[in-house]
Order: sequence, then C-alpha cells, then structure tokens
Amino acid sequence: MNKPINYPLAKLLKEKGFNELCNSYIDDNGISHPSYGKNSFSEIRTYIPTIAEVVMWLYEKYGIWIVSFPTDEGWTFDIFIKTDCVKSESFINFPTEAYFAAIEYCLKNLI
Repeated sequence: MNKPINYPLAKLLKEKGFNELCNSYIDDNGISHPSYGKNSFSEIRTYIPTIAEVVMWLYEKYGIWIVSFPTDEGWTFDIFIKTDCVKSESFINFPTEAYFAAIEYCLKNLI
C-alpha cells in the first residue's frame, strides 16, 4: 500500500531503528516536508514511510511478514515470523487501519 503511515507509528518506527530514506519526513511541529536525499540531518528526522515500505523493512530486517485481509466481520491481519504466525483476534473497518494495527503490534511486541 502506498499510503503513508501515521505520525505516532513513524515515531515508534524511528525508536526501533528505522532510518530509511522516504519521500517525506515530519518535523517537531508536525509539519510534513518532502525529502530530497539523505544529509547530515537524516538521523534526527522522523521519516514517514508508506505501509509497503514498512512491511518490506520488517521483512528484510526481522523476517516478519504482515498480511491484511477481509472477513465477514471486517478487516484483520496475520503476522508471519519464520515458521510461527500471530493471528489478530480483532476486526477493523479498513485495510489501512489493519496494517497500522499490525505494524504497531510488531514494533511493540516483536522487536
């Protein structure tokens, strides 16, 4: 998904070591700016990656894969970690929110 993640997730992602170049970053005032390339300030920036960029980062760095899918009750997600699987027991109205929930779960509980 090419939708950017939200600011709270971006801050949590940064705390967990994400410092990949993205199309935009957010400053301390909550204002989004385009990102034209890494420079000496890259380590202090909070980048705002897309859901797809975060999913690939989790996979490449930690071997974690997230899948969001619809059910009769709403959207949910599964998280695959090598041979294990974490299944969500909650149902969410939109796929983007399901991905946000899955990413937050990974960052808070698996990394």
